[in-house]
Amino acid sequence: MLFSKKAKLLYLFVCISSLTPACSEDSDDTPINKDILIGGIAPLSGDAALYGRMDKLVTDLIFDEINANGGINGRQVDVIWHDTKCDPALAKTKAQELIDNGVRIIFGDSCSGSTLAAAGPAEENEVILFTSSSSNTQIKNSGDFVFRVFPSDETSGTVLSHYANANFSNIGILTEQTEYAQGITAGFLKTYSGSAENKSFPSSLTDFTTMVAEIQELNVDAILLMPQTTAKIRLMAEALDAAGWDKDVFGNEILALDELITSDYKEQYEAWNCVSANFIPPSSQSLDDFIAKFEFEYGEELKLYSYAATTVDRNNILKEVLQEVGDETNTKAIRDAIYAIQEYDGLSGILSFDENGEVNLSYSLVVFDGDTNSFVSVE
Repeated sequence: MLFSKKAKLLYLFVCISSLTPACSEDSDDTPINKDILIGGIAPLSGDAALYGRMDKLVTDLIFDEINANGGINGRQVDVIWHDTKCDPALAKTKAQELIDNGVRIIFGDSCSGSTLAAAGPAEENEVILFTSSSSNTQIKNSGDFVFRVFPSDETSGTVLSHYANANFSNIGILTEQTEYAQGITAGFLKTYSGSAENKSFPSSLTDFTTMVAEIQELNVDAILLMPQTTAKIRLMAEALDAAGWDKDVFGNEILALDELITSDYKEQYEAWNCVSANFIPPSSQSLDDFIAKFEFEYGEELKLYSYAATTVDRNNILKEVLQEVGDETNTKAIRDAIYAIQEYDGLSGILSFDENGEVNLSYSLVVFDGDTNSFVSVE
């Protein structure tokens, strides 16, 4: 990000090192930092860092460009990031630290459990919490200042259940004990008409041999995988392969996110007829242009382009709202302006916010294609 040297040193020393509310709006002192401060909470380390890193890279790229073009209403924007490690308790703590230091807008989190945890202090303090990748259904009920540009798990569970109803009479499920994974499984079970054996596991589990064996004994038609991270997908694939699994495999979007895993298990993915529920943004020149800009700036391939599309839209929506409202501390006006957005033409689609701070996006099915080593849309 484009920090001024004075602003960066002052904020880090006063607001973070001393952890005092010197930068809060309640301070009797005249604020020295005239920049617009936005907080960012995301998993920047650990198994979920893939998502948090994407949020940060895309957000930094967007606001670097905004700042280079004069900022928002002539003011520069500084995004202060905190690593939450996909830990709800840590996310709540980091959100509260930002709030205590005067931040009135927070991006994140990338993990649903962390977003739900951060929603408490955000709502209590009338601080905007704006996520572009958390999908748990309950986020829509987490407060009047909580918004997201991403489809709800409810649509993922529904898409997967429709697929299962048409193909399988009995299945086994492996569900990680996180808000994200459990939310999709709950949505799936609401509309699945067959028989299902759901086995949940803690995030600390690293060996799925026993669970896979137990599901094999049930003689199911397929297995549904509901992990939080790609690290768990790799461990699941290892266990299924070792067990000689020869039935269908389907799952949430995590199943389709890591090309290294699909390369290592290409033959198995083809034999398992792997199907995943994913959010796929519409093809557009604007999306292609952003992907090219990202890859030029960072020198790496943009793999999570669906997450990137929603993050770009969240950031640009906030930019336009701040231009209109003119004061980042007036969060009630910001809230009302976001609710009023209808038919916004974004990279992720034509977006309209409802009364719960949700947008009209949904998941669709993709199937593994061995020829391209990727998941492609189901016609």
